[in-house]
Amino acid sequence: MTTVQRTKPPKPTIIPRKSWKARPGGGLSYLGDLSDSYYRVTCHHDASPAPANMTKARALQTVREHQAMHMDQQGWSDIGYHFLIAPGGEIIEGRPLNTQGAHVYMENGGNVGICVMGELHKHQPTAAQVTSFMALYAWLCWELDLDSGCLRGHRDYMATQCPGSLYSRIPEARVYAKRVLTGGQALPIPPEPKQPAAPSLEINEERVGELVIIDGESHIPVRALADHMGWETSWDSNTKTVHLKTGAR
Repeated sequence: MTTVQRTKPPKPTIIPRKSWKARPGGGLSYLGDLSDSYYRVTCHHDASPAPANMTKARALQTVREHQAMHMDQQGWSDIGYHFLIAPGGEIIEGRPLNTQGAHVYMENGGNVGICVMGELHKHQPTAAQVTSFMALYAWLCWELDLDSGCLRGHRDYMATQCPGSLYSRIPEARVYAKRVLTGGQALPIPPEPKQPAAPSLEINEERVGELVIIDGESHIPVRALADHMGWETSWDSNTKTVHLKTGAR
């Protein structure tokens, strides 16, 4: 436990599990004072389509879908993250804080998992998401008696692009939490940065189309390449197969 006198920040609004009709969970529970169990926070993105204008209802549905996937496909006891932040800035309760999460392989002990929703390997989080992320992190540092410098990104533990563009905001979040907890005036959160131009593919100096970046690797959309090369394409919905017929243009 820390001994430095700190200032309590306001608790942000958190949408409870019952609001998204969460299924009952389980898993390893922490007993007693949670500040004796937690010592770090890790941020993620879910790499799922989450447009800036996503409604609250759709965000809650997405969280239900995440829980179903984690429980039914991964075999976990509950949704892996403790909190999720929608594009509109809504903070949604995931796995209860008194239960160990499932968000960093072999590194879940004492580790709060925050997931910022969206394909952040392609774009920036919304300004509302950044604001809520900063507020949630500062409050967690108070609530769990965490060092303000304990925030990490998923990629700090393993080879992954997660949490995408959110990773560059980690130093700022640490400074923000420290200022809030020491009674200093919180730094204003910068506006949402301009979206970078999407990476693209050129063949013989002719732009073919945009590339898709997944975990740091570039992938060429089949349709764009086929159109450029003059290949015929067809889709077999039964076998889930794309058929290409090559030939001279």
